[in-house]
Amino acid sequence: MSESAPTETASSLVGSQGRRVAGAIVAVIAPVTLITALAYYFGYRRESAFAGYFGIDQGTLGFTTNDYVLRSVDALFVPITVVLLVAFGAVFLYALAGDRLGRVELVPIAAVAGLCALILGIALLAGSPVSHDYAYLQALGPAVGVTLLLYALARSRTVNRHSLGAAVFVGIAVVLLSLFWATSDYATSRGRADARQLAHDITVLPSVALFSKDDLDINPAGRGAGQRQPVGPGGGCPLIHVKRFPGGAYPFAYSGFTLLLHSGGNYFLTPTPADPGPWHPALDSVFVIPDHGNIRVQLTRGADFIRAPLQETAGPHPVFTC
Repeated sequence: MSESAPTETASSLVGSQGRRVAGAIVAVIAPVTLITALAYYFGYRRESAFAGYFGIDQGTLGFTTNDYVLRSVDALFVPITVVLLVAFGAVFLYALAGDRLGRVELVPIAAVAGLCALILGIALLAGSPVSHDYAYLQALGPAVGVTLLLYALARSRTVNRHSLGAAVFVGIAVVLLSLFWATSDYATSRGRADARQLAHDITVLPSVALFSKDDLDINPAGRGAGQRQPVGPGGGCPLIHVKRFPGGAYPFAYSGFTLLLHSGGNYFLTPTPADPGPWHPALDSVFVIPDHGNIRVQLTRGADFIRAPLQETAGPHPVFTC
């Protein structure tokens, strides 16, 4: 009993300190404003990476706070689920092991593993990440390392209670910061991955035909300098079809666009690639068309839109060809 008392005292102290920290955290993050601010930040990181892939400046999107908060759900769902599952798994294994953990000397193992994870995480965060697509996993190094070190301190029989209490407070702060950093990196990675997937399947988005009262002066090549050459004999089809009608309210017609998004009173359009291969950020352009009375927009389903059986229409939608 005399040997197990210090361990039980340390464990109870960690539990008490943990409850105090949890209470303080709840008192701080309970306000809706802070929760909204976090969701806004993660949504901003995701959309910044998504728009940046297509060369769209974040400021031109005109997203509201509600837009960013709603778009953060996609970036927050996976991290929150993973943290809850890991916490449940740890508690489940601890309860399942029961008294058998007392017969195994886990303190040295946890201490060594925690130091290695902490040093590795700091080294990766201070330098260049191994992979930008999985930088959020590297940001978890300090959280994993500090958690293991706190566990080792809690089971040690030689640690002073006051020192352990201070370590718990600082350690939990490091874990929270590491989780915030990892979630932020995951939001950026998720936005970039979604943009790449969309670029690969760009023709699943709606096709767009523009009708304008004024000449929009759009290059039929659709790429400014025309880096990507159209296919076909003699130069092939232009990416954008420009027509001018002798009369009517909208004498200028432009077809061959794909709608990326509509936000901030603007249509963000890109020429539908005419040659094989996905949309490429170095070769393809994005046009920002103001949504006002001088413009009329006609939308049709993209060429590769995937229809469910109940979504089948009576006939195929019109396709613009050369």
